[in-house]
Amino acid sequence: METFQAVLNTPWDVVILDEMFATAQGAMALKIREKFDSKLATFATTDFSSQFSIYRGFSRNPVTSPNYYTKGYDMMNYDVTSFAGRLSTIRDLVYEQVLFLININALFSQYYINIASNAWLKRAGEVLDVYTSYESIFEASHFTFTDFPSRYGHPSPHGHDLIYVGEHCQKSKQLGPELKAFVDDPPSKGTIYIAFGSIVVSAFFEVINSFNEYRFIFSYGGPEVSVVKPHVKILRWAPQNDILNHKKTVLFFTHGGLKSVKEGVCSSTPMLFLPFFADQPRNALFARDLGIAELIYKKFNRQFLDHVVDPLDYGSQWVDRLRRITDSQSMYYKNRGRLLSWISFLYIDILFAVFVSSVQLLRNVRAHESLSQ
Repeated sequence: METFQAVLNTPWDVVILDEMFATAQGAMALKIREKFDSKLATFATTDFSSQFSIYRGFSRNPVTSPNYYTKGYDMMNYDVTSFAGRLSTIRDLVYEQVLFLININALFSQYYINIASNAWLKRAGEVLDVYTSYESIFEASHFTFTDFPSRYGHPSPHGHDLIYVGEHCQKSKQLGPELKAFVDDPPSKGTIYIAFGSIVVSAFFEVINSFNEYRFIFSYGGPEVSVVKPHVKILRWAPQNDILNHKKTVLFFTHGGLKSVKEGVCSSTPMLFLPFFADQPRNALFARDLGIAELIYKKFNRQFLDHVVDPLDYGSQWVDRLRRITDSQSMYYKNRGRLLSWISFLYIDILFAVFVSSVQLLRNVRAHESLSQ
């Protein structure tokens, strides 16, 4: 509680919060802004959801890219030219908006991960006596920094207030003596690195035990496993980046989280995906489409890193700009589309006015013809 109060009572210049799970931190950020006029920004650990892109006014077409909360493995065969596929994506968009507006996640638990809805945000805000919703968070925040690479996935609209900082590679280090001796074992044809946390079944170990011509490093946090052969090394924590950059690593077997995908790209290691939930199936789909999984596209590493300015330095510059920006200046970074309702954004009101005017014009013409006769 002391730490909590210390954070709330510190006059921060800048507050950056995770946009996806913003329940408590969203309320805290808005309270700090209310007390000290701190500058706010959000940080996206994966690609924008359809709903978040609406809050930013990015006008993203929901049918061109499947919803990663709802599609799951279905997206692997998603066809944008299929009417049924596009219709289901619009359905998913409606469901997602409903989930953000009211707390009915339990009704759709078989389809959706348990995302933080506006109902929970409002409850957190009530504790701190500050109105909290996703709309108020995005309206109060000046920018969104995203770890999602700008060149990964389907092309989509973005604005000046979306700052890409994810296209950078961490330098690798030499492996420790024990791991180096294991990986460099002369009889080995190469190292296969597997990272699944604790989501593993016994069948995994049965399979890798039979491939004794390779060396397997398994990053595993589940129950202790005793039945493994000498060519398999199980680690609670593994220096993943260093292993992937080793010259004898020939395959990276992963669930497809964004961090793992980026490290696989940076190390130019062939990847095999077994996605489970959230953005993992979508990341796997993009990897396949880009040719960095199944079909290897060796030039993507170069494209990933091809920037005039390093994305980390670019992000740092924008954080400094956020510290200095005024509320009146921030309006020039935000898309005006965020202020429009769906009726206005889709020109339904304009079309309706044109329709009414056309009907009235036809009536006047007919009335004039009747008088002429």
